Amino acid sequence: MYAPSECRQLIRDESSESKTTTRGYAAVSACLPWRADLWEESAHEALNDKQFLAAISYLEAIRAQTVRRGIAEPLSLQGMTDLAEAYQQTGNYPAAIETHLSIADRIGLDMEQAQAISQLYLAHGDFQSAAAIWQRLSIEQPENGAVLYQTGLLLATQHPEKALPVLENAARLEPSLETKATTLRQAIMGARLVDDPAYALLQSGRALATIDRW
Repeated sequence: MYAPSECRQLIRDESSESKTTTRGYAAVSACLPWRADLWEESAHEALNDKQFLAAISYLEAIRAQTVRRGIAEPLSLQGMTDLAEAYQQTGNYPAAIETHLSIADRIGLDMEQAQAISQLYLAHGDFQSAAAIWQRLSIEQPENGAVLYQTGLLLATQHPEKALPVLENAARLEPSLETKATTLRQAIMGARLVDDPAYALLQSGRALATIDRW
C-alpha cells in the first residue's frame, strides 16, 4: 500500500517516464484502483516483460472490482487478448480458450480467432473441438475457401467422410488450395475400398503428411 502523499506524487508523475515501467503502472493502479485502463496498462507492460502471472493478476483485479458493479465484461478487447496470451503462456489452456471464445462472442469469430482457439485445443490433443471451431466459422463464411480447407483438414483427422464435401468446396473456391485439397480427398476416397474406419484414418494421416500438415 502507498501513503496518500506517495499516491499524490505517483499520480502527478502519471505522464512521466516512471509510468512506462511495469512497476510504475502497477503503483499508479494501486493508488487509483477504479482506473481499469491503468490496470490494463500494467498488465500489458507485465506481459511485455514476460511477467505473465502479474499480468493475469492485474486483469483479474479489474474483473473482481467491476463484477460487484454488475459489469459483465469490464476488459477492453486488448485487455482480453492480453489475458488470453498470459493464460496461454502459463499453460492454463482452458482459461485461454474461454477468453478467446469470449472475444469471439463479443466481436464475431474470424480466422485469426479460429486459428488461436484451434491451436490451443490441438495443444492438448482435442482435435474434435478444434474442428468444431472451424466448422462454426465455415457456417458463418461458407464462401471462404481457406476456412473450408482448414475445416476439412481437421475433419479428415477424425471423420474423413465428412471432410470430402468440405474439401471439394474448398478446392472450388480457392484455386491455390486445389492441389492439396484434391490430394487429401483422393486418399480418403481410396480408403473407401477397404471397409475399415481405422484404415481410412491412416490414409488420411498419410495424405496430411504429404501436404505437410501432419
